[in-house]
Amino acid sequence: MLSILLVDDDPIKIRSIKSTLNEVDNFQKIDIDVASDRKQAKKLLFDKQYDLLILDISLPEQFGENPESDGGVKFLEEISLAPDFIVPFHIIGLTAYPELKEMYGDSFSDSLWHLIVYEPQYDKWKTQLKTHIDYLIRSKNEIRNPSNIKYEYDLAIITALHKVELEEVLKLDASWAELKLQNDHTVYYTGFFEKEGKKIKVVAAAADQMGLTACTLTCQKLIHNFHPKYLVMTGIAAGIKGKGNFGDIVVADLSWDYGSGKITSDENGYKFKQDPRPLQLVPELKAIVTKIETSFDYVNKIQTKWNTHRGPAIETVLKIVLGPMASGSYVIENLQKVHEVIDQQRKLVGIDMETYAVFYSAQFATKPKPRAMSLKSICDFGDSYKDDRFQSYAAFTSANLLYELALNELDFSF
Repeated sequence: MLSILLVDDDPIKIRSIKSTLNEVDNFQKIDIDVASDRKQAKKLLFDKQYDLLILDISLPEQFGENPESDGGVKFLEEISLAPDFIVPFHIIGLTAYPELKEMYGDSFSDSLWHLIVYEPQYDKWKTQLKTHIDYLIRSKNEIRNPSNIKYEYDLAIITALHKVELEEVLKLDASWAELKLQNDHTVYYTGFFEKEGKKIKVVAAAADQMGLTACTLTCQKLIHNFHPKYLVMTGIAAGIKGKGNFGDIVVADLSWDYGSGKITSDENGYKFKQDPRPLQLVPELKAIVTKIETSFDYVNKIQTKWNTHRGPAIETVLKIVLGPMASGSYVIENLQKVHEVIDQQRKLVGIDMETYAVFYSAQFATKPKPRAMSLKSICDFGDSYKDDRFQSYAAFTSANLLYELALNELDFSF
């Protein structure tokens, strides 16, 4: 859909322009708003992004007043200087006065805009307008064609929360800069991981809250806005006793929604019939993790960094745990529930509320799709014992393993 704002105070001219637009191929893909004065037009530009502005040069400030010969020019200056206005992508001036084209034609050309003389007795202005709009429709369709979209970022990092989890990501050396996008309340952070001439373009963001739904939405925004090659979740998760210690990094090679299924009734009350739909880590990434799981180079470096610069010192030896991770919509503080999830997958190594959303978002995204990965470190074991001291350590080990993988192991050449 091509959105057009037509700003003109002449009803006859407005009808003529709209009639001309009606002759454009794919007219049904054009959405037109009309403003008869500068004041009304500025109100519209507070709320909406237009692809094209068709602007009369002689305009009044508000309806009922006499037009000013340079009213349209003043309007362009106002919307260009004030950050609150959403400036249209393309601008065409359309004036019935040839002398105004002589006066302002160069300034329009300097800004790569077009200024056309409106002469109702001739068809030249119609041809010029239709040609330009037809081009805009075709170019917009091409831009949106998934086959023409390329990867723009090497790595997108998502965390469930800003506190602790994203905070640890933002402590990584990347010269982070805050980025806010129009019409999007999510705050993004962009930067570069660098080592020996290697430069990795990174974006990071936290979901609004924990859980599969919030994570899915944030993943989709990261994919749509930044087209990353990799989509990786870091942060904290629950481990399984006997399969990991506090701070150990759980890398999910399989993930599913442990709440997927059907609840039925029987003589004992209710019965949950599970119906998991697991998604797997791509083989290339699993091979990398399998290789480094038995090598302690990265984890030794990470633990030494924590014990030396952060603390308090952790005595248990840090390790990587590769295996299935289940995701669900609620925090578990009950060992019986943990064992119910283990019944779904006997090799379970971790439980969280988001990993399945990351895998799902990547697998079913439009092309170019990112490769998904989840590196979440153990901060508890799904029981009633919670110690917030381990949250910072877990978030730290998770973020720093991703940093090492990005700089030393991941392939960004595709």
